[in-house]
Order: sequence, then structure tokens, then C-alpha cells
Amino acid sequence: MELSERQTVAGIIREARLRAGLPQAEIAHLLGASQTALSGWERGDEPVPFARRAQLAGLYGFDLSLIAGLDAESVALNDDERSLLTAFRHMPAADRRALLELARP
Repeated sequence: MELSERQTVAGIIREARLRAGLPQAEIAHLLGASQTALSGWERGDEPVPFARRAQLAGLYGFDLSLIAGLDAESVALNDDERSLLTAFRHMPAADRRALLELARP
């Protein structure tokens, strides 16, 4: 993978996590990956394996093609998503986890 693509993917997955208001440890746990691995992917130090890209796309709710080298603007939130995210961020952690479980296919 070309370094510039790696950096683009890193920026997109980091921005998506920050917009979701979730710490790396929680995302890593949800992925079944180490926080060290996730940190490396978000910094662009390591390429994100395809299977992990698919997991991240599903977790953050965007099309897998968005982390195949497109810009971070492609994952921008609309007004409804922003409202949901604001409400989600104000929920107790247990309620957030329960809601995430309900939202999974």
C-alpha cells in the first residue's frame, strides 16, 4: 500500500472514531484487536488489513469504499446523524454499549 493511501485511510478511521466520541480502547475491543494495532492504523504506521477495514466501515456506518483511499469529507455527518451522536455521547456508558449491541446486524 502506498504511504499516501495509508495516511488517507488513517485519517478517515481516526476522524470517524473521534466523531463517534469513542476511545481507542473501546473500538479496539469491539474489533477484537489490540489498542496498539488500532493506534498504528490511525497514525498510518501500519496498513489496515482488508478484513479490519470492513469491520471499521461497519462499525462506523459507512461504505467500505470510503476507506479505500477517499478523503475524510466523505464520512461527514448529516444533521440527523449529528443529533444522534450528540444524544449518544450524553448517555451513560452502559446505555451506549446496549445501543451499539442493538444496532449491530
